[in-house]
Amino acid sequence: MTTPTMNTAQGGIGAKSTLKLVKGTTFVHTLRLAGDTLVYRPIAAASQAAPCILTVPGHGLADGWPLGIEGALGMPALNSTVPAWVAQGSGCGGGEYVPGQPGHGLTGGCSDRWSGNSLGCPRHCLGGYTASMVDADHLALEGINATAWPAYTGGGQIRYRTPLDLTGCAAHLQIRTAPNDAIPLLDLTVANGRMVVDTTAHSITAEIAEADTVAIPWSEAAYDLMLIYADGTVQRLLYGTILALPGVTR
Repeated sequence: MTTPTMNTAQGGIGAKSTLKLVKGTTFVHTLRLAGDTLVYRPIAAASQAAPCILTVPGHGLADGWPLGIEGALGMPALNSTVPAWVAQGSGCGGGEYVPGQPGHGLTGGCSDRWSGNSLGCPRHCLGGYTASMVDADHLALEGINATAWPAYTGGGQIRYRTPLDLTGCAAHLQIRTAPNDAIPLLDLTVANGRMVVDTTAHSITAEIAEADTVAIPWSEAAYDLMLIYADGTVQRLLYGTILALPGVTR
């Protein structure tokens, strides 16, 4: 399953997203977090192989990070179909954020850039590649077979958004029957082990154990997810409805 990557920007109301869990199963939702700066790195070589291996000295990327490619000569199919001006924030749609799908209207690559939303659309707007880290100087493009492509002759660059430094950060998610209800149905924090902040993967993960989901009496509730920075700044990343679907296998 692809882990969605999201741009963050201080402030904003967060991105609206409907989450789903199945009663009697373990719920896990992971988000990789990126800053708002678009970074370019030159491509020294690209292999005619499957998967295509890029030589990008000192790329600085975590495993599975989204990126785009532009300016590649000799191997034009390597270039992303999404141009840089879209990646820099000029519109790919609008609406609710759905992980792994374009057109959700989030900051840093989408038409809702100025509406106050705080997240971004990196995989679609950056060009659709997901890179596996081979080592500090090499990246493998997942699912890309370049064996029949002509040889790369130079000029290409990868573009990506800087992974967010989560050192000292915490995350907090609460689920309530309605936003204004006094008592949460579920409370997910780093302290109670239901939220994990991974500074290496630049990600946060929410997890609800099977023992907790099997006992859920509700089918629909409200939630939001907060990121707490080391300096005490609190930012809402996601909000919306969470659906608890009935399981079949018992």
